[in-house]
Amino acid sequence: EIFGKQSSYISSVVEKIKKKSPIRGFPGRPSPENMKRLDCTFFEFLQNENLLPLVPYFVYSQSVQGYGILDKIPAFYGLFWNTPELMRTTSELLRLATDKPNVIVLTKGYQSLWEQIIEKHKLNIIYNCNITKS
Repeated sequence: EIFGKQSSYISSVVEKIKKKSPIRGFPGRPSPENMKRLDCTFFEFLQNENLLPLVPYFVYSQSVQGYGILDKIPAFYGLFWNTPELMRTTSELLRLATDKPNVIVLTKGYQSLWEQIIEKHKLNIIYNCNITKS
């Protein structure tokens, strides 16, 4: 069964990430050696660790949902949110929902959604302002 194979592949990759993750054992500060590994974008981290086959998964879990673009976000942020547990859970949910859409994307993006909310509710948004504590 194709999804069974995919699920076992993801499980093996999840284990690989658990072993390779420089933030394993968080909370706490990663070692100086691991901090050097994290001094890059999330995409560069995936490249450096030979995990590029996971890019489609992370595009789904990170970018499609509006949490940042892989080659723009820090590696630490990507690893912090995309835990092995999340990957395992998500892969199981996708496996079970084979006859239903797995991704809902706003065709005009989130910015358009917020612009419509602002317009509909006549919100007075002040941009680029200084905020001070009184």
